[in-house]
Amino acid sequence: MRKKIKVSLLLISIVILSVLTITPLTPAQAATWHKGTPKVLRGSWNTKQLYSKSRIPFKKGNPHHYRIRFYISNTWLDVLKDGGNSAGSTKKTTYRSLHHHVYQLKQYWVEGGTTITKFKVKTKKKAYVYAPYKHVITKVSNSTPF
Repeated sequence: MRKKIKVSLLLISIVILSVLTITPLTPAQAATWHKGTPKVLRGSWNTKQLYSKSRIPFKKGNPHHYRIRFYISNTWLDVLKDGGNSAGSTKKTTYRSLHHHVYQLKQYWVEGGTTITKFKVKTKKKAYVYAPYKHVITKVSNSTPF
């Protein structure tokens, strides 16, 4: 009698383990991608800090020092250095909310490829850019120059 119970328990455990290994355990995707950009990020943003092209000592007005500017409209995101050119033109921009006031923007380039940028909005005038730039940015205006 004990032998039959052991064998039946063994068979039941084998069936349960085989069912668990066959069914996929995929996590749910809670955050969905939305068209455009979040309203709180739209506008012109600058870095306060000046950056150097080649570790040149800082002097006011030196052309070798620049700020990074972010221009965000409802359909695109553009990143420029002072007096620099754009990285290219985007055909589509989508975003998703990761946490409260943390957004991930995905740009689809006309030339091909994508770029993902992560923003954390601290206040209406201050935000952090994590990937791929890692800068603190401040809002200059609610409109873009283009």
